[in-house]
Parts: sequence; C-alpha cells; structure tokens
Amino acid sequence: MTSKKRYKSFTNTDELDGIKITPERKNQSEHINWFPGHMNKAIREIKAKLKMIDLVLELRDARAPMSTGNSALIEAIGNKNRLIIFNKSNLVDEKDLINWKKWLKKNSINFLFINALEKDSAQRVITKAKELILARHEGEVDAKKKEKFSLMMIGLPNTGKSTLINSIAGRKSTKTADKPGYTRRQQWIRVEETLELMDTPGIMPPKIATYKEGLYLAAIHAIPSKIVDEETTACFLIKYLLEKKSLEFQQRYNLNSLEVDYLTILPEIAVYRKCLIKGGLIDYERVYRIVTQDFREGKLGLHCFQYPKE
Repeated sequence: MTSKKRYKSFTNTDELDGIKITPERKNQSEHINWFPGHMNKAIREIKAKLKMIDLVLELRDARAPMSTGNSALIEAIGNKNRLIIFNKSNLVDEKDLINWKKWLKKNSINFLFINALEKDSAQRVITKAKELILARHEGEVDAKKKEKFSLMMIGLPNTGKSTLINSIAGRKSTKTADKPGYTRRQQWIRVEETLELMDTPGIMPPKIATYKEGLYLAAIHAIPSKIVDEETTACFLIKYLLEKKSLEFQQRYNLNSLEVDYLTILPEIAVYRKCLIKGGLIDYERVYRIVTQDFREGKLGLHCFQYPKE
C-alpha cells in the first residue's frame, strides 16, 4: 500500500471531497513518469544485439495502441524489420478494432491483433514473422531457403510479453507476473530448430507525453501503483466510464444512473460490493482495487482509450 487505509461514512457525501488525490484536481500539467535505471541499460543492450536479429516483434496493448508504443525503442531499432503485435484485443470493442486495422493498413504498418492467452495466437505470430522476414529478402539468392530465423520481442512492461513467449515456445520458458517491470534481463529462447527468440525487459518511454496518457498506462497496469496509486487510477476509470455511458459498468455495480459525477458513484459501488466496516464507513482502498481489477479483466465492458489519427 502507498498510503494508510482511509474509511469514511457513505452517508455523508460532503466528506467525499476529502479524497486526497483525484484526476480533476491534480495538476494536469504534471507528467507521470517511470523509467528505472535498468530500462536505459536495456535499450543499450537491444541496440548491441540488433545485428543478430531478423525481425523485431513490438508488443503493445490494444486498449492503448499509441500510448503503449515507445519512441525510444523505435529509435533504437532504426530501420530493422518490425511487426507490431497488439495484445489483449479481446478486451477491445470490435468496432474499434476494425477502425484501427483500417488505419494501420492505410499507413502500411505490419501488424497483428491477438489475445496471447488463445492457443492459435502463437502460431499466427510465428507464421506472420517468417512471412515478413522472407518478404524482406525477396529476390536475394536462396532467400526462400533461409534456415534460421532470429526474433526479438520488445515492448512496455506488463503488455503480455512473457505470456506470449511461453505460448510461442510451448512451455514455461519465462516467468510471468501481474506486475510491471518483472523481466530484468535479455534471454534467448529456442522455439524450434530453426527459430530463436530473444526476450527483453519491459521498457517505458523516458518521458510519457501527457498526464492523460500516463493514466491510460496506469489503467492497463503498465505503470505500477507505487507510481500512480489505485485511487487516482480508479477515479480516472470511473470518470471515463461515466463519460462513455458504459452499461456494463452500470450493471456490474447496480448503479442507479450514469448521469452523476464520480463522487456519487464511489459510495454506490461500496454499498453494492459491501466495502463497508462497522459504523457504515467505506473502505475506499478496497473500492479502488475492485474497480481497477474489474476494468483490467474486461468486466466493465470492452474499451479502447485511443482512436486512429487521421
């Protein structure tokens, strides 16, 4: 926990304004940043290994397609052949997926939308990767007879890299954890006799462009709660879901209306989910955990924070 537990009476809504941090009162010019020293080292190591790599697999989160990109990583790999893989597409509305696919095709970007937990995703990635490598060498002597393929996977923390690698390798080749920054070193994984894959640590941008983008990354758990606490993240999500008029959100917590502000919603969620203690006080931290976890698991509907730029 980043702060002491706070309990308040849900019968006194005036006290709700005492919440220590809320997205609308926080300085909007303040940037959210998280770039530990090991990430800078990881970028240097990626550059050093690129000559050995045929194709870079860049993993992003489909709920924040632009914000889970990393300009520092893109600069590091330069003109190296790249495939952008948007993971967790099962948590995004189909209409948003269609719009993103159209935009990516229009801009001639190599991409795949996957759910790393589905069995066929790994094979789709391998097949597409080999196609792109061979296409890049089309016309070269014996290009079609290429015997070995070397891939490198890069991306932000907690976008599902280890899960996808384990699926590709068909075994527990890397450890996985539901927390950002778990992988700290590069490692080679032999997928098959002709295919090797290098895993790299999750790397954040040295500077997140805007405060709102930082909240997107906190919401999908690319940033740990020690940097952006669960209160700030949960309040942001509640405001977002109210603005989206999310019926799934309303139904999940049996809310009376979506035509209210987030301060009104907090006690409703607390009462419905029994986040109360003796005396009718609210365990706010439990409410925050429930909202953030439900969102991350897709229990509050299918969402995408960003739309394709024209």
